[in-house]
Amino acid sequence: MSDELKLNTKLFSRGGYMGRMDYFLNDIYIACIYLPFGIALNFGLMAQINSLSDAAYPAKLFFKSNPILAFFTFIAFTFCAILFANCAVRRMNDINGKVNNGLNTLVASLIFMGYFGVFLPLFLMLPFGFLSFIANLILLFKKGKITGALPYDYKKQFNWGAFLGTWIWGLYNKTYIPLWQLILFFTPWCLYFALICGIKGNEWAYKNKNWNDVEKFNKSQENQTAFWTVFNIIAVPIVVYALGIALIFFAFVAIKGFENAQEKMNNAQEKIALIYFEKYTVSDKEDKFYIHNKDWNALDFKGKVDLVKIAAHAAASKKENDYKKLHPNKYVYFKSTDELPKIKIYSVEDNKLLGKVKPFDKNASFTELLKESADMFQFYEAN
Repeated sequence: MSDELKLNTKLFSRGGYMGRMDYFLNDIYIACIYLPFGIALNFGLMAQINSLSDAAYPAKLFFKSNPILAFFTFIAFTFCAILFANCAVRRMNDINGKVNNGLNTLVASLIFMGYFGVFLPLFLMLPFGFLSFIANLILLFKKGKITGALPYDYKKQFNWGAFLGTWIWGLYNKTYIPLWQLILFFTPWCLYFALICGIKGNEWAYKNKNWNDVEKFNKSQENQTAFWTVFNIIAVPIVVYALGIALIFFAFVAIKGFENAQEKMNNAQEKIALIYFEKYTVSDKEDKFYIHNKDWNALDFKGKVDLVKIAAHAAASKKENDYKKLHPNKYVYFKSTDELPKIKIYSVEDNKLLGKVKPFDKNASFTELLKESADMFQFYEAN
C-alpha cells in the first residue's frame, strides 16, 4: 500500500482511500442533498415539455425555467458532483491499491457527466448516463486491494433488520437515531434513511447495547433480520391490504353519507321553493316558477333577486333528484349557477312573465360578470 494513502471516509474531504460500504454511505448522503433540487428540476422541466423535440433538449428547458431556481439547482448539482467525484477517486485508490491519476480522472469525469447529463441533448445524455451508471456499479461492488486485505469487520456488514425494521429495530437495540424515520416516513428521504440504518445498524447496536461477544451479537442480528424479513413479507402485505379495505369501506360510507345528505338537502330546497311558489316545472331549456301577483308586487328588487336564487337552487335540486332516480348508480351534481339563466317567473293568475335572468357568458372574467350583474335580473310589474 502506498504510504500516502490513508483511510478517509469523510464526505467533505479529498485524498486517501475508501471501502465499498463507506462509499455507499457517502453516496446516500450526497443523494439526500441532491434530492430536493432534483425533484424541483424534474417538475420544472416536465411543466415546460410541449412536444418530443422539447424532451430531446432538456437543457433548453432548464435555462428557460425560473432563473433563481435554475441558479441554485446548478450550484447544488455542481457541489454534489464534486463530492461524488472525490468519493469515486478514493474508492478507485482502494481498488487499485495506489493513486492512478489517469484512471481516477477518467472515472471522475464519468461521474461528472452522469450528474450533468440532464443538461445535454438526449442523444448524448443516454450514453453518458449509462457509462456513469456502469462506473458506479463497479465502484460499489469491486473489492478493493487495500480494504480487501483487512480482517473481517462486523461493523461494515449491512444490517437487514435495521433496514427493514428501522425505528422499531432501533428501540429494541437501544438505538434511537432510527426514530427519525417516524418523521421522514412520508418524505422522499424515507428509503435513503432506511439504507443509512442498514449500513450503520451493526455499529450502533453493538455500541449502544454493550455487547461483549461478537458471535452472540451477530446471531442476535441474524434472528432479528429473519423476523423482520418474515414480517415484511407476510405481515406488512396483510396490514396494507386490511388498511386498503378499511379505506375503501370508509370512503364508500363517506360517499353514501354525502349522497344521502345531498339528497336530504335537495328535498329541503324543493320544499322551500314550494313555500314561495305555487308550482314549478323544470326542463333542459327553461325552469318555470309560478307566483301570485300580490306576492310578487310585495317584494322589492333585492327580494325578487333572492327569490330567483331560491328558484335556481330548487331547479338544480329537482334535476339532481330526477337524475338519481333514473341512474341510481351514478351521481351528477347540478349547479344552481347553471340553472340561473334558465329561470322564468310567471304569474299564476294570467301566466304573464314577471321575471327572468339575462344569460351571461360563462367564460367572462370576474370584472365582466360584475358589470353584467347590474342588468342581469329583468323584472316586470304584475297586473
